[in-house]
Amino acid sequence: MAGMYYFENTSSKSYQNFLRKLAEELTVDNLRSLKFLLHDTLFVGDIGKVPEAHAYIELLKVNQIIHENDLSYLRKSFDVIRRNDLIKMIDEFEKSQNQGNDS
Repeated sequence: MAGMYYFENTSSKSYQNFLRKLAEELTVDNLRSLKFLLHDTLFVGDIGKVPEAHAYIELLKVNQIIHENDLSYLRKSFDVIRRNDLIKMIDEFEKSQNQGNDS
């Protein structure tokens, strides 16, 4: 399917679902701001190939900017664009992951 992005099978299903939900919450303006923030991290050409939020998340994964156990880049970026609701989603995901590891 054109425009459909699949997250790597090497990560947990809950992580994949979480990333999809995050991507769905991003607006066009959010994506524009997040892509701008990436200019210090990645080549402009790579950033220019990101047409939508799912591709943005995938780009972060492929370049190992985010990992299942390290979402600090997203947290900082969402703070810059003032998306505290998404930071809360990260907090809730991390809490649920930690609870799963405690059993």
